[in-house]
Amino acid sequence: MSFFGTGGEDWVELDVDQVEFEGSASLRDALSDNYDEITKTVGASIEARFIDDGLALLIADGEVRYRAGLNRDGRLVLTSILHPEGPL
Repeated sequence: MSFFGTGGEDWVELDVDQVEFEGSASLRDALSDNYDEITKTVGASIEARFIDDGLALLIADGEVRYRAGLNRDGRLVLTSILHPEGPL
């Protein structure tokens, strides 16, 4: 298999750790920049627990309430996580 611009003996390098680090750093910055608005919307102070691939779980009042990530445009997206005991 050959890729444009590389010969059969060439390897395309991708530093996955660096990509994940940059994604997490961008998410940290977005959460920090929007912290006041997030706490106002949630109605409580939040703590972020970072998980793989540039995602974070937002904890409010001791419960995981939101998942945070960045979309393709670099905008912060919060997704509500339903409480396991309902209601839907």
